[in-house]
Amino acid sequence: MARRRMRKEKGPGRRESVLTAEEILRLMEDEDRPLLLREVLRRLALPKEQRKRIREIFKDLADEGKIVKIRGNRYGLPVKMNLVIGRVKCHPDGYGFVIPEREGEEDLFVSPKNLKEAMHGDRVVARVESIRKKGREGTVIRVLERGFHKIVGKFMRGKN
Repeated sequence: MARRRMRKEKGPGRRESVLTAEEILRLMEDEDRPLLLREVLRRLALPKEQRKRIREIFKDLADEGKIVKIRGNRYGLPVKMNLVIGRVKCHPDGYGFVIPEREGEEDLFVSPKNLKEAMHGDRVVARVESIRKKGREGTVIRVLERGFHKIVGKFMRGKN
């Protein structure tokens, strides 16, 4: 008895075209929650050859700040997760403001302890924690890109 090789046939769920970043963003807009990369791949029903390309697109979108990677390797849109992407403008007293990249959005106040490791000029992702009469207040979640690659200062080791 001769064995036959079984070929994987392309079913109706398989896609032949190359997926673009806009299509991925559209898919993410339709969802109510952040998604795992595996969930996105399953919904798109892509062949294995294209999965590496999708991972590259996700990394590029995350670097650009169009999507945000959160805990548990989930990806979501900043708008749906109450996040702001923008540049930090610091004051000498230690506090700062996140100036959003999107036009028409209000600046976000960030207290000195909530600035974390962000410095003046950095491109960051910040979460809106509260909205008050004076404006919005938040916390820096992640630094996407440093504003300055070289800094001048004096390093002093603490007692701890």
